[in-house]
Amino acid sequence: MTDLRARVSRATLALQLEDAIRADILSGELRPGQRLRAADIAPRYGVSATPLREALQRLAVEGLVVLDARIGVTVSPVSREDLRDVYSTRVVLESEALRRSFENGDEEWLKGLEATLNELLRVTPKVDGAAIDATSPETARNWSRAHREFDVQLYSACGSAWLLRFIETLSKRCERYRRAAGQLENAFSVWLEEHTAIYEAARDRDADTGVAVLEKHLNVTERMVEERMGDSLMLR
Repeated sequence: MTDLRARVSRATLALQLEDAIRADILSGELRPGQRLRAADIAPRYGVSATPLREALQRLAVEGLVVLDARIGVTVSPVSREDLRDVYSTRVVLESEALRRSFENGDEEWLKGLEATLNELLRVTPKVDGAAIDATSPETARNWSRAHREFDVQLYSACGSAWLLRFIETLSKRCERYRRAAGQLENAFSVWLEEHTAIYEAARDRDADTGVAVLEKHLNVTERMVEERMGDSLMLR
């Protein structure tokens, strides 16, 4: 029993550590290409090598770090090719998930989608900037959280655990690019309009319109991020 408790405690610590490292990668505290030596980062998070190794292995599955037998662990680089690949793959997977959710989603699903849209509305900076500071880190965090909750609810009725898993992985990778590009504050109101249009299409069970809006949203966002990041994106 003691050994079991130790394993559970270690697993919990590894999950907490995974969340902390992921947050530092997404925020840019840990930079693309930065080596993550255990001797350097274990003290940073106050952990030993074992939970650190487990956390890094899971982050490697997400594509946020690279494990290399020769040089060790590094934060994954960012590149124009990867940015375009991730967003184009999201279009394929999320279009399918959306169609399935529109077909399978019941009234409770639709009510949940409306609730997450209302939360997104609440945290979205207004055009005049009077209600919410569009440039603050807190705004970015709150908006990312609400946006994620909307997407989770939107695809929750697709009926495929694997599809949801792949979408989550790619979404986290896109968030890294989006946050690296800065606040993109001028896009908040456009994104809200697009999410509202997707909700209205869901309410009307109009999958074709929903997919069209979704594809436009992802493609335009990718171009905005690419333009904003500019030469900071590697060419491969």
